[in-house]
Amino acid sequence: MTKFIFDGYFDHILNSFGWQNIEIGVTSSVEISDHFDSSKYATLEVIDIEASESLKSFAIHEQMQNNESGKAVIFNPDKWKKCIFTFYTNKPDTQLPTFEILHISQ
Repeated sequence: MTKFIFDGYFDHILNSFGWQNIEIGVTSSVEISDHFDSSKYATLEVIDIEASESLKSFAIHEQMQNNESGKAVIFNPDKWKKCIFTFYTNKPDTQLPTFEILHISQ
């Protein structure tokens, strides 16, 4: 589904019928470290995807940074949003919504 939407195939639908909603969620990338099960916090960043003639150049993957224990990117075409869940072992200093993790099973 990710390839269909972002590699240009969905552009034909956009060009023929205009901006369309797709009622699904697509995991576009997941990265976890060896110490992911020690994660104590998670943040959520929501990015709006603006209407355009092509989605081919939209970045759907995110790279995990050194201070992160995991990162999952979910593309929500039904809401036209990209949700980035980032996991940490230490509480991050951020303005993003931060959630305390009570338990992780891996």
